[in-house]
Amino acid sequence: MIPLTISVPANLLLCGEYVILTKGGTGIGLAIDRHLTLSIHRSPVFMLRTLIGTTVKGYTNETIIEDPMLYGAMLHFNISKGFSSLWPQAIITIDSREFFSQGKKLGLGSSAACAVAITVAILFAVTKKCPSKHDVFTHALAIHRKFQNGKGSGYDVACSTFGGSGVFTGGEIPTFSPLPLPPFLSSFHLIDSPARANTSSAITAWKEFIARQPRLWDTLRAQSVFLTKQMTHAQTALEFLDHLKRHALLGIQLGNALNIPATVPSQVQANFPDILIKACGAGNETLIAFCKHGLGTHLRISKVGFTCR
Repeated sequence: MIPLTISVPANLLLCGEYVILTKGGTGIGLAIDRHLTLSIHRSPVFMLRTLIGTTVKGYTNETIIEDPMLYGAMLHFNISKGFSSLWPQAIITIDSREFFSQGKKLGLGSSAACAVAITVAILFAVTKKCPSKHDVFTHALAIHRKFQNGKGSGYDVACSTFGGSGVFTGGEIPTFSPLPLPPFLSSFHLIDSPARANTSSAITAWKEFIARQPRLWDTLRAQSVFLTKQMTHAQTALEFLDHLKRHALLGIQLGNALNIPATVPSQVQANFPDILIKACGAGNETLIAFCKHGLGTHLRISKVGFTCR
């Protein structure tokens, strides 16, 4: 069906860094109300273009192989004749500009959202209807893991697929169970950080740490799983935030062990001395604060996952 617009929310790991990479390891993931859109419109010839931050790229059916995500999706679905075999006269636009601010990535999982959008589009082209979330998660997870050289947990794909907030449990076949948060916690602020992080390098450092100190890792992992469980049973926002603060301290300890700092940069904390700020994901590039007043970029939890219209 053309025209078609697919909208996919951003994602964020609130807690459970590194732990979710293990079988049975748990963390809390959030779908964020910033969206990647994939739109398909009629065109005399096939064309695919991507809008990423301030960069615009165009691809023909022959040059799509230059993009590892797009080419990986073609291989996964065995589309031997390219995307033009699905949409012979169409222009496809993948727009992730909402995942950026002033040209800088916000750390909200744009590659996972892209994997979800491409998966939805391909399944829609085959079945002529908006696919089920289960089917999309299965295929998008495989595509994104291949894109990440097998290193991803899949929490980001899960959040962008299912939406809302939930408990992610890692493994070869991970799961995502809804966890509604109190209204006060449904919005928060993303604070600009001078730090930069590389997820692939962080995962490598984590694997080396496990090999060096397996007992310490087992202890930290058990503490993280316990705190996540406590958060799922929190009765009030204050109780939830107290457990989150303990998660933040645990993350700092783990980051120090990996030599991948998870501390809030001093210049940031100095500006907000009385606010709980937590580093999310690998390192301390992505910082969030739960508070009522404006700090940084205001974000909300997206209650739904991908949509087709």
